Amino acid sequence: MNKALIHLFCMILATTHAYSQANDIDQTDPYSMISQVANQTFMRIKDQRADIQSNPGMIDEIVEQELLPYVDYKFAALKVLGKHFKDYEKEKIAAYMEVFRNYSTSVFSNALRFYNDQNIEFETNEDFSGKKYVTVRALLKEGTKTTKLAFSVRKDNKSQHWYVYDINAEGISMISSLQSQFSPILRKEGLDSLMQVMISREH
Repeated sequence: MNKALIHLFCMILATTHAYSQANDIDQTDPYSMISQVANQTFMRIKDQRADIQSNPGMIDEIVEQELLPYVDYKFAALKVLGKHFKDYEKEKIAAYMEVFRNYSTSVFSNALRFYNDQNIEFETNEDFSGKKYVTVRALLKEGTKTTKLAFSVRKDNKSQHWYVYDINAEGISMISSLQSQFSPILRKEGLDSLMQVMISREH
């Protein structure tokens, strides 16, 4: 996937949580959850820009402590793996999920460094009662440029909370892009090789 697209996707995902320790985010409402955490994340980065510039490691801390709790990285990892899931034992899948988590953290951290006072506007909420999957649509605005976004979120059966698992920007899905990028490696070299590739790309 194009580097610029990776940065865009991950920066958008990074707007899905921040300041959770100081603010209660309503995870029972997918629309409210995403809009709240997006606005708070942008505010946090603005407030701490000087500290982040002097200590870039703060980005990793923000992602680890503030972003990942609202991203269903396990579900995203399985979606990226696709049909190859059945080719591996549970232990191998669990190891892959952990590598995917660390890879995501690294990419999110790098993407956050590209934040430049973008604004995000959400479309009207729709009725989500009885649904397990919902698409939250928004517009990312930077000057005169507007990007159409669609956040894919799913409800966890146990907690009944909503989590982000994919982003679609101008018709391009992050998961689909990663599938295209990783599938050739899976077919030709297997999951161990893919994990090594992901590890080598961290930071």
